[in-house]
Amino acid sequence: MDRDGLKDLLREADADWTVPTPRDDLSQRVLLLAARRRRQRVVFGSVAAGLLLAVALWSGPPDVGVKRPALSPDTSVAATREKLRAIEREIETRVALMDGLAVHNAVQMRLVELADEAPSEPDPIEAARSAVQQAAFVLVKQGDQTDRKLGRRSSAAESYRLAAALFPQTKWAGVAQQRLNVLD
Repeated sequence: MDRDGLKDLLREADADWTVPTPRDDLSQRVLLLAARRRRQRVVFGSVAAGLLLAVALWSGPPDVGVKRPALSPDTSVAATREKLRAIEREIETRVALMDGLAVHNAVQMRLVELADEAPSEPDPIEAARSAVQQAAFVLVKQGDQTDRKLGRRSSAAESYRLAAALFPQTKWAGVAQQRLNVLD
């Protein structure tokens, strides 16, 4: 096959080629999944800590090795009533603590629900990378259009050089360099 036939074949292949479209929402989906898992860990941890605290408070101090004094018949009714009042105050305190833990857990669950409903912002670094890729693509496409439709090879070569020079880290810099090599 002669050189002109090869060039025509390459041009036809370039004309039929389209830019693969990356998934725009992939980074956003990954960030949402990571945030959801982080919230779940926080909620489950706080619920577990609350339950452990409730069990510890409910069970009270252990009675191991403590000898209880035997009740004597001369124990006064007033002393017994005072002990009962102290026990009732302790029960009220523990019930209030349990109610507070229940409210805290309800607030944590609502925060998780609200965080799941809130829209997340796209990652600015990923947005900048995408913009750089698009700019390099535009320069390569501009060079292609200038070469094919207008036949201005020098202008096309300049677009390819700009894409390769300004955006060397993109895949389009390699494409631009290949097209420069074909033009030369």
